[in-house]
Amino acid sequence: MALSASGSRLWGFASTGDGFSAAVEEVQHIVRTIIFTQTAQRVRYAENTLSLGSDFPSDRAGDLLQEVLFEFSAHETAESMTQLAVSFARGDPWPQWEIARELALGPHGFF
Repeated sequence: MALSASGSRLWGFASTGDGFSAAVEEVQHIVRTIIFTQTAQRVRYAENTLSLGSDFPSDRAGDLLQEVLFEFSAHETAESMTQLAVSFARGDPWPQWEIARELALGPHGFF
């Protein structure tokens, strides 16, 4: 999943803390586009990587990742499976690791 920082609502939220719901809508749209494209190309299995970066507010990272996981799981079928791999900030990966671990053990994720 690739987003350009220029003009992105997600990265705008990461820098200012404003517009979280718009950022979520943007990411949901991107996830749906990825899934529909993979479905049209008859991709049966795909692993998509999302990196929030060290600047993304930790207190909202879990909320965003949960929305992304929900969107992926809402489109999963018997014919195809799409997984999300979270890439952690290199400087201090532990806060994002704890969030991802909690979500991975929830209803929309697994290890």
